[in-house]
Amino acid sequence: MLIEHLTYEPLIAAARWLGAEVRSFARRAEDCFRLDPAEVERRMTDRTRVVVLTNLHHSSSALANDDSLRRVGEIAARAGARVIVDEVYLDALWEPAPRTCFHLGETFIATNSLTKIYGLNGLRCGWILAAPEIVERAWRLTELFNLTTSASTRRSG
Repeated sequence: MLIEHLTYEPLIAAARWLGAEVRSFARRAEDCFRLDPAEVERRMTDRTRVVVLTNLHHSSSALANDDSLRRVGEIAARAGARVIVDEVYLDALWEPAPRTCFHLGETFIATNSLTKIYGLNGLRCGWILAAPEIVERAWRLTELFNLTTSASTRRSG
């Protein structure tokens, strides 16, 4: 796994708990924490299977633009990897309202929830936008790890 630094530490802890080797790429203060696709490419290895980042950046609120995301997606695709983008803070920008990264193609996996911007963590309501087989696997993990869910988020059938 290749993950941005600075980042939300529980993302690293979860990956390590799952047995992933974790490497990082820098989002530097002197560059206003912008997403630098060249830095991602330098840190990729032939073993990298996922690139993880936040948009808005977790530590700085820097927005990764579509061009930078698209370039990271192309780098990941060449390596056979996916790009997971935690978009939990994206709704903090409303003019202009940025789109989810998922529109950039199936290399991208977008996650979001109502917890941060809307303050509705008691609902336990989040979502993932990804290829159907990835969504199914994520749902199975959610069923395994969540102790409780709200009635409105339970899957039927």
